[in-house]
Amino acid sequence: MMARQLQKGVLYFLALEDPAGGAVPPFYKIGVTTDTVDKRIRQLQTGNPFRIVPHRTLVLEGAEFVERHLHRLYSANRRMLEWFTLSPDELEEVIEEAEGFAEGVSDLIVEVRELDTTPSTRAMMSPTPEAIQLHGEAVRLEGMKTQNALRIKTVKSRILATVGTKRGIPGIVTVSIYKPVTSFKKAQLKKADPVLYEQYMTNTKFKQAMTILGKPKPSDFTRLFDEHKQAAATIPKTAPDDVEDEKLDRTDDTIDLHDDYVRLLEKDATIDRDLVLVKMRLKSICGDSIGIDGVCTYLREDRKVFDCCANQKTPSRTSDSFVWIIKLTVSFD
Repeated sequence: MMARQLQKGVLYFLALEDPAGGAVPPFYKIGVTTDTVDKRIRQLQTGNPFRIVPHRTLVLEGAEFVERHLHRLYSANRRMLEWFTLSPDELEEVIEEAEGFAEGVSDLIVEVRELDTTPSTRAMMSPTPEAIQLHGEAVRLEGMKTQNALRIKTVKSRILATVGTKRGIPGIVTVSIYKPVTSFKKAQLKKADPVLYEQYMTNTKFKQAMTILGKPKPSDFTRLFDEHKQAAATIPKTAPDDVEDEKLDRTDDTIDLHDDYVRLLEKDATIDRDLVLVKMRLKSICGDSIGIDGVCTYLREDRKVFDCCANQKTPSRTSDSFVWIIKLTVSFD
């Protein structure tokens, strides 16, 4: 995932126009492509009653990394998927944020992109003062991210518990039911039949992974961890046939919960941005070494990976029931 985020690409901002000259909603799409923006517009235009037009394009190193940062930072403005409701001033603010953020990380992204594809040696570096300082910052951010994730899960659980068997709450949460699909989970096969699992570990793929040593676990934050478990336990176990057509009315409590959820997502974006940058700086210090003693590991090597076609027949598992998924949405009322 990180390798893709660090690739050079085009960050685009698309707007809507009415061919008849009428008013259009203030929706803008923030996306990334490695192809032409015109081709992307043609793909999106099908079925759209408005004409999609380019507003601004930026060719950036790590375009998807910048896009991800914007999507999470401005999650309160999200209308649907990659479409955001923005005033003209807000749109310019988003573009300025993209330009400033990209400029500050461009050189580091290019360096780390090269390091991520360079096999690591078996040598472990001794920690430098800078590495020790960055490690302290990484552990702090990992702790903040873990605590914030627990808070997000708690708030989401409370919203889902409120929804119960209803179809959702307008502007806050929707309940969708999807038909079953054939699924296969490698982890389940490994647990159920490790010998068979190993028979499929025949492919080789170059992989890289960085781990911050000494980072906290969710259970280290006892109060938040317990609140999350308690909130999750209040969500009713609902089968697809139990879901009613009726939606709940919005209340002050559900609006407050929704506001908390969006606020926490925005905070997560800021933490995640800072943490990724710290990790990239640690990668720069590591160079081709396997890590920094007491700070981090940075392993890059060929590894055996699962090959579904190894024995000409892929283990599979089909669900006979419908799958129901709760989706939280952003309110624009």
